[in-house]
Amino acid sequence: MAIRDSPRSASLDRVKWRKVYAAMGYLLRTQQAQIQFLLKDRELLVDRIKLEHERWVSMVKFSQDQTAQMERELNVRDLQSEVEAEEWKVILGLKERDAYMLRDKLEKTTDELQGLRECHGILSSKCSEAEGVSDKKNEKEKNKSLMSELRRLKLENQQLSANKDSEISRLVREKSFIWNQYNTLENRMNEQLRVKCDQLDTANEKVKLLLKDNEELQTACNDLKNQMANMGDVLVKRNGEIARLSRELQMFKDKSVPATPMLQRCSTRSGNSLRETTTNGMKRKGVKPAVTVSMNPTASEKGNENSKRKRMDDTPKLFSSSFKIPKLKTPASQVG
Repeated sequence: MAIRDSPRSASLDRVKWRKVYAAMGYLLRTQQAQIQFLLKDRELLVDRIKLEHERWVSMVKFSQDQTAQMERELNVRDLQSEVEAEEWKVILGLKERDAYMLRDKLEKTTDELQGLRECHGILSSKCSEAEGVSDKKNEKEKNKSLMSELRRLKLENQQLSANKDSEISRLVREKSFIWNQYNTLENRMNEQLRVKCDQLDTANEKVKLLLKDNEELQTACNDLKNQMANMGDVLVKRNGEIARLSRELQMFKDKSVPATPMLQRCSTRSGNSLRETTTNGMKRKGVKPAVTVSMNPTASEKGNENSKRKRMDDTPKLFSSSFKIPKLKTPASQVG
């Protein structure tokens, strides 16, 4: 019975090692599937980060273009307001020049009128002092002509004064209107400039936020790349360790497989020799073979145990001393 236990134990060892190898293979396949899933997830995340980066870059470019366009519009409007202000200044200068010329003309006309009045007084005094130089009729006619001339000059002076006053009042009204228009235009342009400045500040804030988000995305992408690189290093190490374990397991299998047939041959050979010796002893001496059979299996069993112990000592240690082979439940058919 001990002779049959050694191949059975070898077969049980092979079954156990096959199950260990199957468990390792399942673990390897599971890790490989997890790695493939992580790689796919990484590719998806990288594509998403690229899309987000491109979107942020396009938004930043659009904001910069919009900001530049707003700055150009502000510059154009500033130039337009400056041109309009210069035009109003030129118009105001022309009106002030006209008013000055009219004032000068009024002053000259007033001086002429004063001279005419003085001449009229002198002529009147001379006419009153003249004695009999001419007839009374001629004197009256001269007085009438002088009076008519004086009235005409007064009317012209009054008309000229009225015209100048109306012209001056018109110029003053135009000046006040121009100043009102200029102030209104200046206020409107200042309001538009303030609104555009607010819009520009808002656009700059958006650009800053976009740049900040872009930097955060870039940092996250770099961290993800570092994590993927670390995972790749760990994967390489695990693959190397798995390859080493697979080689050691294959070496152990290569060494353990030819040992089993040798044990079977030895057991068969020993069984045949035992049968031959027992039959010969029974033929020669007529003794029952029970004692011989009971002794020889013990020696063969000891030889098998010694050879098995030597093989176990010669095989390379695949696992450490603390490793324990799991206890597996074998079916009844294998045990029998």
